[in-house]
Amino acid sequence: DEGEDGQGEKKERKYQLDEESVGTMTQTDNQTEMGDDFSEMEEDLTAEQMNARKKDLKKASRAEHEDDINFPDEVDTPTDIHARERFARYRGLKSFRTSPWDPKENLPLDYSRTTAFENLKRTFKRVSSEFEDSPIKPGMYIEIIVEAVPKSIKDVVNSFCEKNQLVVVGLFSYEHRLGVVHFRLTRHPDYEDPIRSKQLLIVHCGFRTFFSKLTFSEDNPNCEKHKMERFFHPHRTVVGSAYGPVIFPPAPVLVFVPAQETLSTTLQLLSVKGADTEELFSSQAVNNQRFEKIFCRKTTLSPTLSATGTCLGIDPDRIALKKIILSGFTIRAKKRHAVVRYMFFNPEDVRWFKPVDLWTKRGRKGHIRESVGTHGSFKAIFDGTLSSNDVICMSLYKRAFPKYMPLTYTAIQY
Repeated sequence: DEGEDGQGEKKERKYQLDEESVGTMTQTDNQTEMGDDFSEMEEDLTAEQMNARKKDLKKASRAEHEDDINFPDEVDTPTDIHARERFARYRGLKSFRTSPWDPKENLPLDYSRTTAFENLKRTFKRVSSEFEDSPIKPGMYIEIIVEAVPKSIKDVVNSFCEKNQLVVVGLFSYEHRLGVVHFRLTRHPDYEDPIRSKQLLIVHCGFRTFFSKLTFSEDNPNCEKHKMERFFHPHRTVVGSAYGPVIFPPAPVLVFVPAQETLSTTLQLLSVKGADTEELFSSQAVNNQRFEKIFCRKTTLSPTLSATGTCLGIDPDRIALKKIILSGFTIRAKKRHAVVRYMFFNPEDVRWFKPVDLWTKRGRKGHIRESVGTHGSFKAIFDGTLSSNDVICMSLYKRAFPKYMPLTYTAIQY
């Protein structure tokens, strides 16, 4: 009938994966990775080609943004790889709010660099009291002498100070260390382009300005777990998490989207071997001419203000979970029982995900009973009568960590 024909068209449109769609999926998963030859690729393009490429990227980003609004968290099960391998890091949860999740489980190696505080407010109160008896008071003029400065860094600083002003800021204890910083952000009403999670942004917090790739998540004050947001949608308040210098709240935050010229310069910075500050300014890694060419040139375009907010503090134990939804369709339904297909494509995947609960878009809950045939179909049972055109879904979660970036304070003028 008409309903089955429409459903068949949707199945064919959703699950017919060609080489182009698979390539797009791979590019989306790896778009945050930057190659060492980025600058060479950009130099080979003409101005017209770069503008056309920029328009294509914006068009694709807007399409993904609209798809995330219409079908949030839904992904297609790949046909060229087993689902148990593609989603090996994901797991199911009985309840998003009450199910346990160990915050110390499977931490990335970058977490070994970070600093954690048992009580951030008490620590700030203690370190701020240390400056009450300081001999240096606001409004005083002082002379600062830095000893044992390496010649490579001295030449770079002298060259920089000839064209720019050098600002020196005093730090509280621990503010020179690295931590997992969280910001509560609100989209600026004048910025309309999509903002993707882990997109390269410029964060201005307090007196610090640094590049970062913020991981966006929901702000749930009554829950210890927070769902990751793939896009920073308008008219929403999210929490952006990133590796950054320790910042004691309260501190205002401004988030900018860098101009294309600034973005290319930053990627050249990150392509330099030895991105740590000590190696970056060594004579083996970069000479003074390279530094002048990459860092000290003034960009012609200014970054665009995209979001504002405040700093929430340092908390490496905050859990942000990335959610995906696998969907399938019923080919036979009778009361509470149904046969589902197109969620998996081999019986091994069905047995692997059998412990995970199912749910439908009309509010029914159930679970997998057994596999049927050799193409990934399975029998399922639900807690109520099932409609023949209902969509069967399975929710899977994995923890999302911020993207680490070297904290190099460059001399780029924004």
